[in-house]
Amino acid sequence: MNRELIKLIRQSLRMNQHQFSSKLGISRSQLALVEAGYIEPSRELIEKIRQLVGDDYIQRVKNILVWGEEKVGS
Repeated sequence: MNRELIKLIRQSLRMNQHQFSSKLGISRSQLALVEAGYIEPSRELIEKIRQLVGDDYIQRVKNILVWGEEKVGS
């Protein structure tokens, strides 16, 4: 999971960095550093995101990131 995907997941949930980081149990500054590409997301952070939104949601957001729209049947 890369920084762009994390940011797009947050934006698709209509959350600001403070709200999303609070749901994940991390600081807003840590999330900002990940989204800006200054630090890599930890395995723990990735797992927290997976638990929060689920793998199906992540895949739908990935499709948007890659294709610009959600592909039917993906």
